[in-house]
Amino acid sequence: MGGCPNFIKKMIKDTFINDETRDKILETAKLEAIVSDFLVLTKKGTSLKADCPKCGGKQKMSFSPKKDIFKCYTCDTGGKGAVAFLQKCQGKTFFEALHYCADHYNILIESDKPRPKKKRKGRKQSFRDQQLRASGITAKAQRYFQKYSNKQVEQNRYESGTIDKFWNVIDGDDMILNYVGFDRNPITYRTPKGKERPLIRIRWQNPLLHLDKKGNSHKYKSPYGSGSHLWIPEYIIRAYEIGKIIDTLYICEGEKKADKLCMHDIAAVAVMGINNFANEGNMPHHFEQLIKKCGIKNVVFLLDSDWQDISAKRHKAVDARPNLFFKAVLKFRDYFYAYNNSGIELGIYFGYGKDKVLKGVDDLLVHTFKQKEAELKADLEKSRIDRQGEGEYINIHNITTLSEYKLKEFWHLNSATAFLDAHRQELLEIKEFTLRKQKRRFNEDGELELVDKLLPHEQYWIEEEYENSKGITKKRITFDYYQINIFLRNRGFGLMEGPNNTYKFINLENKIVREVTAHQIQRFVQDFTNEINQLNVLRMILKGGSQYLGPDKLSNMQYIKPQFLEADRNTQYLYFKNCFWKITADEVVQRPLSELPGNIWKDKIIDFDPKKLDKPMVEVKRVGDKWEVNQTKESAKSDIQKFFIATSNFYWKKRQELFKDEKGNYSYIPKEKPEYLEPSERDAIYEHYVAKMLAAGHMLHEYRDLANMKAVISMDGLESEVGKSEGGSGKSIFSTMFEHLVPTHVIDAKQKNLSEDKFLYEGVDERTSCIVFDDARVNFDFEFLFSQITRGLTVNKKGLAKFTIDPPKFIINTNHAPNGYGNSYERRRYLLGFSDYYNAHRTPQDDFGRLMFKDWDYEQWNLFYNFMANCIQTFLKYRLDYTVPQGDLKRRKLRQEIGENILDWANLFFSKTDYLNNKVLKNIMYDDFMLNYPQDRRYITLRKFKNKIKKYAQYMGYEWNPLTEGGDIKSNGKEYFILANKEYDSSNLQIINMLRVNLEANVNE
Repeated sequence: MGGCPNFIKKMIKDTFINDETRDKILETAKLEAIVSDFLVLTKKGTSLKADCPKCGGKQKMSFSPKKDIFKCYTCDTGGKGAVAFLQKCQGKTFFEALHYCADHYNILIESDKPRPKKKRKGRKQSFRDQQLRASGITAKAQRYFQKYSNKQVEQNRYESGTIDKFWNVIDGDDMILNYVGFDRNPITYRTPKGKERPLIRIRWQNPLLHLDKKGNSHKYKSPYGSGSHLWIPEYIIRAYEIGKIIDTLYICEGEKKADKLCMHDIAAVAVMGINNFANEGNMPHHFEQLIKKCGIKNVVFLLDSDWQDISAKRHKAVDARPNLFFKAVLKFRDYFYAYNNSGIELGIYFGYGKDKVLKGVDDLLVHTFKQKEAELKADLEKSRIDRQGEGEYINIHNITTLSEYKLKEFWHLNSATAFLDAHRQELLEIKEFTLRKQKRRFNEDGELELVDKLLPHEQYWIEEEYENSKGITKKRITFDYYQINIFLRNRGFGLMEGPNNTYKFINLENKIVREVTAHQIQRFVQDFTNEINQLNVLRMILKGGSQYLGPDKLSNMQYIKPQFLEADRNTQYLYFKNCFWKITADEVVQRPLSELPGNIWKDKIIDFDPKKLDKPMVEVKRVGDKWEVNQTKESAKSDIQKFFIATSNFYWKKRQELFKDEKGNYSYIPKEKPEYLEPSERDAIYEHYVAKMLAAGHMLHEYRDLANMKAVISMDGLESEVGKSEGGSGKSIFSTMFEHLVPTHVIDAKQKNLSEDKFLYEGVDERTSCIVFDDARVNFDFEFLFSQITRGLTVNKKGLAKFTIDPPKFIINTNHAPNGYGNSYERRRYLLGFSDYYNAHRTPQDDFGRLMFKDWDYEQWNLFYNFMANCIQTFLKYRLDYTVPQGDLKRRKLRQEIGENILDWANLFFSKTDYLNNKVLKNIMYDDFMLNYPQDRRYITLRKFKNKIKKYAQYMGYEWNPLTEGGDIKSNGKEYFILANKEYDSSNLQIINMLRVNLEANVNE
């Protein structure tokens, strides 16, 4: 809880400090002197350096005695003043820090408050109580009244607890925030499955244990897809109920701030956080209800005092954070200004605290204005009506009619020069940084320069003097087409040759190749020209447009031939934003991205900073004709690994059964008497599991072994009625994995006549690694992919010449069995079976409490990428030489090829023992089938009928024509069929040339 006051820890001497003494301590305490008590400081220029006490970074924390600020540019810990340093870097509370400084400077602490009562030993306050106490919110003030059966029941807005993976509140020591509407009922949202749930947020006690995909910690989290909502304190709900007039409404960044303001008769609501507010699509609808009901005249967006701080994280532009705040305030202004269209004129303001130590308005109320809260209300109003927006503790600016340009000035975003002047001292510490999309640095003389500064031989304009008709000397600027190519080449821009004499514009920087458009190159030149302050040149370029930098002119750029890093037979690479993994069957080696031994496409870089595990999550070994699978503890935490297991388990019904509760909801529960898995069943699960690992590794291995190219076909593993499969078994999730790993193109395979679509591969190019045919229809034409799987495919883009690329990897998702027999089919496909563990009554979200991929945190993403590397290693060791048990898959395929009508008819026909194990005339059987299914006559010829009966025999496990060992049986120009089971006896064989009357009667019935 560093950085905010904490009254829960025992105060030094248990003494209150009056305001006069507090101010004296803050003015006297010098950052350098206090820091020297803890750290060894090294002089470097105008600043001091030391090892960061938070992250341990060597000489990473910088101190500026002149500005009284400190900052670590690795972990972003920073602040202003000695007290802030003691809080953030030494773990002291605000009062502990004040006492420490007072002792250091021999300042006598005078008290004007009674000593607090000592708490009973052994009683530890919950995190919720600590949070409320720090913000000065009493237990009573945070309660609200909810209506139940015409009664009002008192409830807590803030609860002590935590959440499980399904967002259910359970015992724990985090803090739960309950969102309530004007009707006193919980605000609700709809889950991705359409279920309505009450909206809660959680405030983590230890944010570092809850990282997002990018590895950033966040104090708060909301359910996925819940949107942006308004925190409405009880004070505001009561005002709304009675229609109380509210002159000025304050909008805070944070729930506790709003509650604390309302405790002291300052009307306030809260948004969920600046990032949420700036980026969410819609503003909370409760604003409109409140404005109309309570006659609000002014709205003030109240920010913390660090609203102008720059971004100091690596790989992030220094103006990213200011831009976020600017966008939030602009969105706030534009939303409320639109009320003018409905006849409601609002005064629109934004404000912020001036105290860099007590950043939030709740901190001010707890400390500076304790027991004199009315003075803050007066200061707020004073600064709001002041022409300059100046208050003693708060500044508030009227932005109702400000232009966007003027609004940017608050964050010094109107120009690079303004931003640099405002933050020069902090930027000096960073050395090299990105501002307004341009990399900049300070040289040895402390002068600012562009990293890519313009050299004399790169100047892309010519200045010359001439005399006009009146003899006056003037300057003329002309565009230099030759020099612009040199300028662009030196910054990595050029042409790359493509197939069939095509080319594309690219940018090559730090071994990363990025495809760009002519417009992007033009904007790059314009922005650069503006940054070097050549406004006359910029005017010329803007006026000339495509005359200077259009596609035709840029086609004269030089060609670049990147040396792309390619996988070989025994190696595959995964590329991340800061490193890459070199993967072989035996190891995964992680190296910095800067050490790449070749060029790579930008599209192949995964926007993630992984942590490689010490060993594979799953160890796979082939022992005889079975798989031996050993899993680590990390694998048990991984959603994707558990997904692989679940979709491979065809025997889960031995342990679980479907349960329907009183509300009609279905769920699976453990059986009261579970059945144990047979060893053969456990082996079958591992066969399916490892097959999925091998398939994933095959899809991710970019080496093209043209002699062994296969398409992965994901299908429902269990037999079902043809055309009746409902899907939902996880096949699409399996293929979606690859979209997060390699350039992937997805094709909707439900559409008819795919093979006739000339532009089927319009979205494909030489970078495409994987093509997914999703939800393939019955009788999908697999044969048309034969040459594409093994030789490559032709891409036809509208308006462009055709070109051919090497074969990508194919994956086909289908609810049906694939068609085709023979070696040509078998050697081009690798079948995967998916169990019905996931079905109409259970989804992966039910299992894991979150959407796969979309709602993962850092840990899940990291486990995912490690497991995928694991799959690649397994593939490199075993290839696709082993596949899944084929029994169920073959039966499913046979059933589809037979057809449900023949299957139903044959089951009835051969249930009569007279027709099984005897020689039956083919025409008699065919006529009987057509008697029952006359509509099939135009689809099923006598020849097709024979093939289907032959497959039916295989499906049922019958022997086909045992009399001739599977050959044809013909006599006197007639053909006969024999379907024989174990009771077949050739000595008792009968010849059946006509149907039995009793059977015909049964059929007619």
